[in-house]
Amino acid sequence: MLNLEQRMEVVANVDAGDTDYVTGTEQSDDREAFSGFEEASMSEVYSTNLPFTVESFIFLYDKEKLEEKIMDKMGYVNYTTTPWEKVNDCPILEQRQQFYKLNHCLCQFGSRVMCIQQRIFSDDAQECVLSENLTLQDVPFGDHFQVHVRRELKNVSVDPPISTCKVFLGIAWQKSTFFQERITKKCMQNFTKLLKENTELIVTELLAYKNNSLF
Repeated sequence: MLNLEQRMEVVANVDAGDTDYVTGTEQSDDREAFSGFEEASMSEVYSTNLPFTVESFIFLYDKEKLEEKIMDKMGYVNYTTTPWEKVNDCPILEQRQQFYKLNHCLCQFGSRVMCIQQRIFSDDAQECVLSENLTLQDVPFGDHFQVHVRRELKNVSVDPPISTCKVFLGIAWQKSTFFQERITKKCMQNFTKLLKENTELIVTELLAYKNNSLF
């Protein structure tokens, strides 16, 4: 049985082309090619204990209306997502795409966002890593960099339900610019705030859903 670290190593090998799997997915012409989650230097920007299990947190991403409700409250406009799919027939890795627009309260340019999201579970489903690669499509120098996010979830207790959530953030630059340091600092500040607010809103909505139904 593989632990989560070993399973992520398998995924890394798949992404690197070290196995028989073929990397990459076909995308429409207006989407940037996925350059991988390993390129950014990641910093832990937020950590908290959640009053539910990893399974309950991931349940959010399988309940379309619940996720849409949270995105709407976050101020994400025109939110759509593709179904979860196995990556290159790799049984331990799932991937999907998200599309939305940040309203002008969140971003002065009202940026369109394309996000590639991946998730991987430990064999016993006690841990999960949720990774995101975000491309800001209509901001100045948006084609120069991507925002990388990683959430690490781990069960602490089932009764009472408690899990830990650690959030990591990094900026991966594909092209250099004079404003790179300033843009990196601004993105780290803004997305740290957004990720904290997003996690707190997820807790609120999941607890409300739990109180009104069984899951």
